[in-house]
Amino acid sequence: MPSPARSRMPARGRLPLAAAVVAAHVLAVSGAASARQLADDVPGRSPASSARAGDTKAPTAPTNLKAVTATANVTLTWTASTDNVGVAAYVVTVGSKRVRVTSPKAGVAGLSPLTTYAVSVKAVDKAGNYSIAAKLSVTTKADTAAPTAPASPVAAPTSSGANITWKAGTDNVGVHHYRVTVDGTAQDVTTTSATVTSLAPSTAYTGSVMAVDATGNTSAATNFSFTTTKPSDTTAPTVPTGLVVAPDATSAVATWSPSTDHVAVTGYTVVLKRGTTILSRETVTDTTKTFTGLTTGLSYSVLVRTYWTSAGNTWNGSGAVPAATQTFDPTGC
Repeated sequence: MPSPARSRMPARGRLPLAAAVVAAHVLAVSGAASARQLADDVPGRSPASSARAGDTKAPTAPTNLKAVTATANVTLTWTASTDNVGVAAYVVTVGSKRVRVTSPKAGVAGLSPLTTYAVSVKAVDKAGNYSIAAKLSVTTKADTAAPTAPASPVAAPTSSGANITWKAGTDNVGVHHYRVTVDGTAQDVTTTSATVTSLAPSTAYTGSVMAVDATGNTSAATNFSFTTTKPSDTTAPTVPTGLVVAPDATSAVATWSPSTDHVAVTGYTVVLKRGTTILSRETVTDTTKTFTGLTTGLSYSVLVRTYWTSAGNTWNGSGAVPAATQTFDPTGC
């Protein structure tokens, strides 16, 4: 009988073909990773890009780095770097801001006034090699320029306040907020509108708005005016009570107790009649009225009704308008 097939054992020190392929792959990957790690750890060299390009030489550092500062920006210039292949760009960092330029000059904006910033400039070639950084420290200038004044304020009044809008002011750095003042009370807002409240109805007001920058410089004030509207009051005042007329031969004095209203009573209509004929109709703000030029022996009547309140309300019920009525005879008897 044929003997059973014996398994072949690999020779000492040898690996099966599949295992050898795997091991070779692991070594290749590990070797590439080590090469990349070595390249990354070398100062002035970008990750793997220089190895691919075959260029491992970094550009020279920029020199003669100079800065001209303003309130919110800085302009930088320097002497160009050199490279065995060619400088591709410069990476400029000012504080947390970073820009990339291709010529030896850069401007960086959006800075804060009177603030110190660290500046660095590095040259980079096409292979990704970076030079040593040229460095300096700069301080922006103080902001002394005031914003321009807001324009064209418009007020939309209500019975207890107003909404104010205006066109924005401008500033060399930026408008930080607006200060709106009405009736001596100021408020700061960051938009071009503000709402004022707690004002009296039917009252004229003046106000102003000015722009303020982050340093505290303020623009000229732009003034506005408005009149609050009547309140939405639909409740009528009470009827006057206690009407008394004290006549003499040719005149009479009428007095009464004031009406009440949940807002305010501001006037009364006083009517003098003889029979059905109206002799006079007047509006008064007090609770007394004197009539003159009367004729002895004739009978007169006086009607007093609340004419208006601060909301302009009169009687709003049905039927005749309620009034206090008193008939008298100017004889003194």
